[in-house]
Amino acid sequence: MLLIALAGCASTGLGHVRPADRSTHHAVSAHRASAAAAYLAAIDAAEPAWNAVDKSIVDRKLTLCRCDLLAQAKADAPFVADLEQIDFPPESAPQAKAFIDAVVAYDTFLMAGYSDPDMWVKNQVEDDRLNAVRSRDASRLRDALGLPQAIGTHHRP
Repeated sequence: MLLIALAGCASTGLGHVRPADRSTHHAVSAHRASAAAAYLAAIDAAEPAWNAVDKSIVDRKLTLCRCDLLAQAKADAPFVADLEQIDFPPESAPQAKAFIDAVVAYDTFLMAGYSDPDMWVKNQVEDDRLNAVRSRDASRLRDALGLPQAIGTHHRP
């Protein structure tokens, strides 16, 4: 009998859950699910432009050109705008802001490189760092939204 009582407490983590707690949990879950769906829709909308940049780079046997910098920034602009319109729940809002900031920082760097190609060529370590931050923050946002990690990759400048 003691095992049954302890098992019941362990299954909820805190013992009995009042109905008000359940409705709050469902509202939080629904908010997170809505934000996750909007995030995935933003990715789906950006995918054709990202694929075009990837194809351009692959078609040139992974040789980058100045045009790729502009193309990537242009591909990301509507994606960022879509992300900024999502009502992220409080528990994932910091990760969303970090990811948006990472994409904007990466694109700002690319546009500086588009204006001054020598600067971009000389700062490949910074390009790699910004790209890594973008990937890391995308992963953290997916975790915060309860989404699986992305399995595909795109070549970016």
